[in-house]
Amino acid sequence: MAPSLFGFIAAAIRAGCPVTVAGTTVNRYCSSGLQATSIAAQRVIVDGAPVMVAGGVESISKVQDSMNVSDFTNAWMMEHKPELYMPMGQTAEVVARRYKVSRQSQDEYALMSQQRTAAAQTAGMIGEEIAPIDVTMEVRDKQTGETSQKSLHFAMDEGNRPDTTLEGLARLPPAFDPEGTVTAGN
Repeated sequence: MAPSLFGFIAAAIRAGCPVTVAGTTVNRYCSSGLQATSIAAQRVIVDGAPVMVAGGVESISKVQDSMNVSDFTNAWMMEHKPELYMPMGQTAEVVARRYKVSRQSQDEYALMSQQRTAAAQTAGMIGEEIAPIDVTMEVRDKQTGETSQKSLHFAMDEGNRPDTTLEGLARLPPAFDPEGTVTAGN
């Protein structure tokens, strides 16, 4: 089993689910959480499942240097349909070009998204959507290389940046194509 599946099993058991509860790991490198939520919704709508729990975490940094890529692609597919292996960032560049979505429009939408998230958090509108969790983080000293453990408590989504500005977004370089428009901020 993949380490992420063990993480799901541990979380389910700690949440009070019996060991007989089934679990599935979805790995899309990007948007795994969205895919897991979609699958859960389909099970409720189509199969009549009374309750589903779905979630996810995107952490490419956990696999960048150690990902098993020996069977990552199929040789025939790479020769005939290499676009099927296009990462999400490059896909975003294709979509932006195809539909003529300017850098300015992307940055404005990103800013609005950050502002809406901050406003919703401040108003307490999404607090019930977050399940608090205690985690242990490994901390590596950059000078010595020594590692230590740090306990953390998360009770809200900390990924948004309420201090985002349009000027700050405009200064970010393209992330996937040097001539592109998609950045880490938009």
